[in-house]
Amino acid sequence: MTASSNSSSSRFKRPRGGSSDARAPSGADGVPTAIIACGALGGHLREIASRRGWDVQIHCLPSMLHNSPREIAPRAERLADEVQQNGLRVVLAYADCGTYGELDRLCERRGLARLPGLHCYDVLAGPDRVRAALEAEPGTYLLTDFLVRSFRYSVLVSLGLDRHPELWPDYFGHYRRIVWLAQSPEPGLAGEAEAVAAMFGLPLTVMDVGTARLERELESLLKGAGAAVEAKDLRRAKDFRQIQPQSLRDHGTCASARATLDAAVTAAPGAAL
Repeated sequence: MTASSNSSSSRFKRPRGGSSDARAPSGADGVPTAIIACGALGGHLREIASRRGWDVQIHCLPSMLHNSPREIAPRAERLADEVQQNGLRVVLAYADCGTYGELDRLCERRGLARLPGLHCYDVLAGPDRVRAALEAEPGTYLLTDFLVRSFRYSVLVSLGLDRHPELWPDYFGHYRRIVWLAQSPEPGLAGEAEAVAAMFGLPLTVMDVGTARLERELESLLKGAGAAVEAKDLRRAKDFRQIQPQSLRDHGTCASARATLDAAVTAAPGAAL
């Protein structure tokens, strides 16, 4: 999915003839739900929705918006407008994702809700595990399955490193290890992760996280979709304020040197939810 690609959507319905899943979070009041999601999470969301038989629509925005996180909230709001005009309820399958609270302000204005956390790393691994990894080694570069697969385009090409490899130390010279938050045992993916670590000349640590936490957070998000987002929930969602700038600075890559230094909350390009 490129930065200029249009949003995509898919729809899943409960299988006919099967027993109703009492845990299914959508459709209880007859209002269908649409999930506006980061493209980096789209594959996982489709798999979860299909397996659980949830009657939802999934609309993915380009994952490359993480290179320009100020565009995420406006793009999400425009898509929410279109979807809501069709009579659907909307939730956001995004964490804060470098928007510095703009997604939370969007949720406040529109009565929406989002996934909790700073970034997709929090959603997949949990904030405690991510915080512990960064505190153990502040110079930690985090990978997800999506970022492993798309590293050349999401990072090398988007940062111009394919044309100017001499800029590598400016972007990545302060990293000391690579941690892969592995979601699936896809054949060949481990080798690709090793190849990314080799580009850095750094050791690779594999942290098996799976998608169970993402599934739980998504189910919770959908179950609460019919209720207004209360102030206390928004305060909980704004956990990006609780992490010190240095820790934030050391866990992602953005499209410019200023973003690398200042937009510390932004996750590695193409990665976060």
